[in-house]
Amino acid sequence: MKQVKEEGIFFAGADLIIKNNGNGNVGVFAKAYMDVPVQEAYITVYVDRWDEDADRWRQVKYYDAEFYEKDYPDGIIEPSIDIEFKNLEKRLLLSSKGSFCSGV
Repeated sequence: MKQVKEEGIFFAGADLIIKNNGNGNVGVFAKAYMDVPVQEAYITVYVDRWDEDADRWRQVKYYDAEFYEKDYPDGIIEPSIDIEFKNLEKRLLLSSKGSFCSGV
């Protein structure tokens, strides 16, 4: 069995904001904050809608972003995305969630 050694804590925090941009368009901003530069980072954001019939949230859209050290010579410290999901059904109750991963 392979042993995994903890290298340290490098996530300082993260922000996720959902915005109603009007006309069925929804903006999502996501940003991670690192304590030290990392070699790679991944952010996935999801937009869910409330399904009254099933009494639960259902995913309607998602977006994946990948950040690699080769593109950031000073290291990745604050990766972020600002995306707009277009033409969603109007008058829905929407929610957003995010997943943040990183490697040193």
